[in-house]
Amino acid sequence: MKKVLLGTLAVLTLTACSKDEVIQQNPNDEITFTVTANKAVSRAQDGYCNKSLPTTFKVWANVSKTEEGGTTTYKPYFSGDEYTKTGETTYKNTTINRYWPSEAVSFFACKNATPAWKSDNSTLVVSDFTVNNDVTKQVDFIYATVKGATKPTDATATQAINFRHALSQIEFMAKNLNSKIYVEISSVKVKHVYNQGTFTFPTESTNPNRKGPGEDSDPIHSGPATKGDILNQGEWNVNTSSTHDYTASFTAVAVKYNTNPSLTVTDTDKEYNSNTMYLMPFGKNDPSTPVYIPIWDGKKKPADSNKAYFQITAKIWNVAATTDATPGTVNKTTDLVLYDGEIAVKMPDNTVWEQGKRYVYTFVFTTDGNGGSDPSTGDPVLTPITLDVTVDDFVDGDADKDVDMTDPTPDK
Repeated sequence: MKKVLLGTLAVLTLTACSKDEVIQQNPNDEITFTVTANKAVSRAQDGYCNKSLPTTFKVWANVSKTEEGGTTTYKPYFSGDEYTKTGETTYKNTTINRYWPSEAVSFFACKNATPAWKSDNSTLVVSDFTVNNDVTKQVDFIYATVKGATKPTDATATQAINFRHALSQIEFMAKNLNSKIYVEISSVKVKHVYNQGTFTFPTESTNPNRKGPGEDSDPIHSGPATKGDILNQGEWNVNTSSTHDYTASFTAVAVKYNTNPSLTVTDTDKEYNSNTMYLMPFGKNDPSTPVYIPIWDGKKKPADSNKAYFQITAKIWNVAATTDATPGTVNKTTDLVLYDGEIAVKMPDNTVWEQGKRYVYTFVFTTDGNGGSDPSTGDPVLTPITLDVTVDDFVDGDADKDVDMTDPTPDK
């Protein structure tokens, strides 16, 4: 058996104003947002896309001024105001009313992170973001930037803002191409991957919106977002000294012959799932700045390694009823269990997880190979039965004497 890994408001505070400072509170001048979000295949409520927008998010804003010498200074306008969904895609400030100023203003927004202003107030920084150890509690960290927005001429207009995903999304499937075995998988682990980093928001606008195919017309869109580079992303500074193991556990999934079941997606439309992993990105497509994670080389005991690899918990039966011509059905009462336990699987060399991208890994059971490794011993999980043949020489009936045969004397 062989494992193959297949490989995402310029505003004025209206508090305790003197008569000279009072500004007319025209609701049509209030800063509101129209929100879009990048496509993501994600768990319900915790993952966001245009069909599953967040209920609330927080917004920071600043204004900038460039001096004659070319130096630009930044002044925060407000910090961490909560915006709440009031329509299909519209959001209103529920912390305090904010209004458009006369100068241009830049907005920074996020969900599921706690940023603060960079020292020069030019953008936001999330320090020491740590991925939750519990996969079922991991969340989709989304962020957005709008650069230099100005008060709309239409007083009823909303400010468009597009969110991007800061983390990588990891999912798993399985495939069985071997009619002579039946497999059940009950967990998948990702071992020794980075889990912490500092994230800096981009200063350029996070547009355009990257939609999944058919998203404008289909009630539930399918497939990953448009492939290729995503412009104007934030920047991770990954802590390469901090790693963690992540486990997705589930009711045992049957991997029958000629089937390709999902291990971590529970919805038939593959839009929402309970065990999708949101993990720390690492590596870049730019070869000049690689941040590859150390990967186990597939040799010796993986349990002794501090390098990254995948590990599944599986039970494998021999299907005795299978013939070369006809696939059979497992009989758990009489069929022999070939292996029951954890299986270490090597990750592809130079694996890269980029922010905002989804990666699906498929464990493939074939008719050859060693089936992965036992983590504690490093031995192959499945050893094909091969034969080294000898045949006994014929043994003399009487080793000490040859028997001469002559014609018998005829009877008289």
